[in-house]
Amino acid sequence: MKAVILKYGLLAGIVVNGLMFGPIAVFGERPDWFRYGEIFGYSAMVLTMTATYFAIRHARSRQDGPFGFSRGLAIGVGVTAVASFLFGVATYAFYRIMGDGFPQRLWDHYVAEIRGSGADAATVARQLAELESMRPLFFNYAFQAAVMFATLFLIGLAVSLVSAAILRRRAWPSAVAASALIGR
Repeated sequence: MKAVILKYGLLAGIVVNGLMFGPIAVFGERPDWFRYGEIFGYSAMVLTMTATYFAIRHARSRQDGPFGFSRGLAIGVGVTAVASFLFGVATYAFYRIMGDGFPQRLWDHYVAEIRGSGADAATVARQLAELESMRPLFFNYAFQAAVMFATLFLIGLAVSLVSAAILRRRAWPSAVAASALIGR
């Protein structure tokens, strides 16, 4: 079980990090990416966490007899924990490498979105004040890493719950009990 968790957890962690940070490493930072980053990011996380399904299915295929929900959930949560840990560490490293310039550009993007939203002046002022109250968190690398860990973990937990429910295998009745059920 540990080998399955490590194998699929490392795979999921590598893939999610590649999808999230690879484009910036290869193509550099692009202003459009802030606009579509959340959609792409959450989609990549959900897609990546399907590794929990495949890990549970792999473990189930290697076990004869019943395969319970709790066993499947334990495997899914293990895969999720490994992938989330790798993603949190990579997020921290990313912010360290990029420095304060990246969170500042992200901050500027959100300010521009609020100002360009077309909302009335009072709403814009209130939203900018809310954003300003969160400013220290934008520049707190450990907090950003923890948020990314928690985000991926919760997505992985949800996928693990569904996968464990789908892939559980109940014990089949014995041949004697089965023949008694059908009246032979």
